[in-house]
Amino acid sequence: MRADPQRKPTAQPLRLDLAGFARDVGIDGHDALMALVERADALGFGGIWFNEFHFRRDTLPYPSTLLLGAEVLARTRRLRFGTSVLVLPLHHPLLLAEAIAQLDRQSGGRIDVGIGRSTEPETLQALDIDPANARTRFEESLAVLLDAWTQSPISSPGPTWPFADVAVGPPPIQKPHPPIHVAGVSRETIAIAARHGFPLLLSLEPNEARQIPVFRQELARTAWGTGPLAASSLSRYVVVAQDRDSAERDLSDLLDRLNQARAARSAKQGRPPPEPRSRATMLSD
Repeated sequence: MRADPQRKPTAQPLRLDLAGFARDVGIDGHDALMALVERADALGFGGIWFNEFHFRRDTLPYPSTLLLGAEVLARTRRLRFGTSVLVLPLHHPLLLAEAIAQLDRQSGGRIDVGIGRSTEPETLQALDIDPANARTRFEESLAVLLDAWTQSPISSPGPTWPFADVAVGPPPIQKPHPPIHVAGVSRETIAIAARHGFPLLLSLEPNEARQIPVFRQELARTAWGTGPLAASSLSRYVVVAQDRDSAERDLSDLLDRLNQARAARSAKQGRPPPEPRSRATMLSD
């Protein structure tokens, strides 16, 4: 399936979702996380989103985002489940298309598919994937997913995953396919989202001010208008506490942890540590 300018994405009513859980051990066990999920469902939150990371034996309890999603959706009645993101270069797209479609049907159409092409270099190395091929794998995988959800049988010339006349199933409930959101900071990835008319998962770091102007420029080259931009997400850190003093303490702790995480990422990439960011620059950009 290729981009269809007749499908005009439109802005949706304001929806409050939750994200940022289960990337590292931050909630006291699986039962506590499921209690949070059930509470979010009861309180009327729109959805909950989980990241995909791998190969952290001691700190990452949920490397399989879709397996976690199966339980989240089974325990809820209206809450949507989102992936933020599924790293497409890591997965065979035929198997991924079937897994997502099955989860869509099991849940009655409550899955949102956030996709991306980048992940930690160690993950690509462990799976013997050349980082230089990540963009090719991303675009090829996305094309296969869209075809698999809307046509049958399908074929692909590759180059990464060549196949012929495969009937991928089951078909998803949501038509033409589950909502797709693209996590992109680079112009080339934002351009892919614009060509397909998919909204962005706007980043916290770097903040969305880097993404929106580029997205506008790329959308201007298409027939989609501003619908994908209006439907894009907006992420913010939120501290909830019983009183202002407790919230201030929790906020200071959050800022420290965020700056430590930024420094750790820079160290892993062989770059000097960045200047610590203040509350104003990190939380209000």
